[in-house]
Amino acid sequence: MAQIILYNLETDGTVPSYVTDGGYLPKLNDNPPPQDYDLVGAATSGQFALQVFDSEQDLLSYANAFMPDSLLGPNNETILLSQIVAEIWGKKANAANP
Repeated sequence: MAQIILYNLETDGTVPSYVTDGGYLPKLNDNPPPQDYDLVGAATSGQFALQVFDSEQDLLSYANAFMPDSLLGPNNETILLSQIVAEIWGKKANAANP
């Protein structure tokens, strides 16, 4: 079943094979490079995930802990964190059919 997960890169810097779309909401951690960021992504399995998000609200709560409520987009437009999270959560359906 497709899931939205928290993961790190592999020790060689590659994306884990079970992640179909990722690199979102990077958060610095205490690991050595290239595993020094926790990343959010869509995956075919949550078996090796640091965390599996059960709902869009859980993902938003995670993101709210370290990101501002809104960001400036490339054209100086305001992008709400909730919009970003909703787009990431929408990728869950695509993870089952990469």
